[in-house]
Amino acid sequence: ASAPKQKPLPKLKSTPSEGLNFGRQAKIGGEPAGLAAEVLYDHIHTMESGLEVAEFLLKHAELDSTRALIRRILPILKKDPPAFSIEVGGDISTSATNLGVYRRATHEVGVSGPGFVRTGLTEEIITHELIHAATARFIALNPNHKSVKALDALNTDVVDIIRRQLSEGGHSAEGVKIRERFAAYLDDPGEFITLALTNPDFQRLLRTIEIEPKKTAWNKFTRLLANLFGVTAEDE
Repeated sequence: ASAPKQKPLPKLKSTPSEGLNFGRQAKIGGEPAGLAAEVLYDHIHTMESGLEVAEFLLKHAELDSTRALIRRILPILKKDPPAFSIEVGGDISTSATNLGVYRRATHEVGVSGPGFVRTGLTEEIITHELIHAATARFIALNPNHKSVKALDALNTDVVDIIRRQLSEGGHSAEGVKIRERFAAYLDDPGEFITLALTNPDFQRLLRTIEIEPKKTAWNKFTRLLANLFGVTAEDE
């Protein structure tokens, strides 16, 4: 198996999650799975380094996919560890601004914790943001890597295709929607990776763009991203 074997959780002297209100665990894909939000909070709430969080998940995450993916990105995180923080809300009826976020300017990963309608304290969301941090740093450190150059080429292709589609049918309802949502991207395509990793509307758009027979821009993006870290189908 490509995932490291799960190790038992460390024993804690206290459980800081007691008395705190945790909303529903947010999800990106299917049903939430993995360690509960309360368990994650108890073990990582004092951690200030994304590397420390990643090393915890590598050992103790319930999901094989979490441990496999963390193992792949750990070498990059070790070279330049991102900061890590958990945002605590005050009202369980309040929505967090970000369930999970990677702030490139400060190289910081953050997730929403207790005190919100939904919490980003899930293996999936934390891993997603750590992958975002690792990707940003990998690209900065390896501008001539084959997959990095391929991502740049894919970005150029996507921009060209969207602009061509808008010129041909930009006044349709869908064209107007695309222009409104992604005008900033079309003016400055430098945020391609960020949008593709974090923006569901942009991800849906990439799934509609066929760049090769039976291959969408989303298919190619996810494969190139996997190639950066040597992720295999078994990991996924």
